[in-house]
Amino acid sequence: LHPVLARLTSGPAALTMNNVQNVSSKYAAELDKYAERLVYDPETRTAFMKKAGIQAWREERLYSSWESALLKEGLISRWVLLMGKGYGI
Repeated sequence: LHPVLARLTSGPAALTMNNVQNVSSKYAAELDKYAERLVYDPETRTAFMKKAGIQAWREERLYSSWESALLKEGLISRWVLLMGKGYGI
């Protein structure tokens, strides 16, 4: 995160950091809910399978659960950056 922030906040077109927030836990919880809906909600499951097929449904379940686990273990993280021109906080 630090190299990205350094690049964004320096140079002739520098941005100002207004807010930075680690949303890893919140995003992991949303991924868990999504993966659960894919399995247990008949409407969600059927709509996804009709649109993408059973193989893609299986992959989506796996990837959602896997990403959630990586976030929970701190192996990856998700950040929200609020940047702008002008004065920061």
